[in-house]
Amino acid sequence: RKKEKKKKNDKKKEKDGKGNKTDKKDKKKKEGEKKDEKKERIKFKADMEGKCVKNGVDYPGGTIKTIKHTSSLSKCFSRCSKVRKCVRIVVCPTSGKCILKSKEHKPKSTSTKLAKSGGISILKLCEERKNKKENEKDDEEENKNKKKEKDDKDNEKDEKDK
Repeated sequence: RKKEKKKKNDKKKEKDGKGNKTDKKDKKKKEGEKKDEKKERIKFKADMEGKCVKNGVDYPGGTIKTIKHTSSLSKCFSRCSKVRKCVRIVVCPTSGKCILKSKEHKPKSTSTKLAKSGGISILKLCEERKNKKENEKDDEEENKNKKKEKDDKDNEKDEKDK
C-alpha cells in the first residue's frame, strides 16, 4: 500500500526544468502570478498631446520595426527620432506595441483592428516642428527677460547718477 500511495503522490508531482519534483498546483499558481505581473507591466502612458497626436487611427504597411512593449508615447517617439527612415509612429495603447513607420505606409485607416483598439499615431515631422516652435518661443521669452533686466539695471544706474 505504501508503494501505491507513493505512486499517487508522484503522479501529482511533476518535474521542473531542473529535475526537481513540484506540485502541479504550485506550478499553476506560479503561472497565474506571472500573468498578473505581466498585466501590471503593461501600463501605457499617453504622455503626449496636441495637434500632432491622432487617436483611433492606423497607417497600415511601411513597418520598419515593431517594439512589443513600450511604456509611453514619448518613449516610442524617441525610438522613431533615432531612426532616419522613420516618419511616423503608431502605438496600440492596450498592449503598448510601438510600430515605427516609413514613408511607404498606406493612407490613414480607422477600420483596422489597431485603429479600432484606439491606435495612436504621431507624425515625426509635425512633432519636431512643434518642438522647434516651442523652443523658439522659450528663447524669445528668455531674450525679452534678459533685455528687461538690462533695461532695469540701466534705469537704476541713471537714477543713481542724478
